Amino acid sequence: MNICILCKDEDLTRAREESKNIFTKTDSSKNLVIPVSETGLEPATHWFCFMNVQESFYNYLLDIKDTLIIENIPPKEFLNKWGFKLINKKKQPDGCFFYNL
Repeated sequence: MNICILCKDEDLTRAREESKNIFTKTDSSKNLVIPVSETGLEPATHWFCFMNVQESFYNYLLDIKDTLIIENIPPKEFLNKWGFKLINKKKQPDGCFFYNL
């Protein structure tokens, strides 16, 4: 299943630190790397990511989430629902598949 995750800017460092215990095989600095804001302009007020996980892992994330918003809906619908726009798509990480949202 595909999930979207949204984190407030002030919670980003903590969320990445906590993700080290969950995503042990990935670099936590690569989590929540897509900046968003209500206007689509800097500064980022929130950070976004989209990933494919098994349903059991999704349920696990729902149980442990603290300040994150996690939902199983398409990225464009998710960002629209919460009122956010991507910031400067050209600055997105290489290989990111969110360019066409």
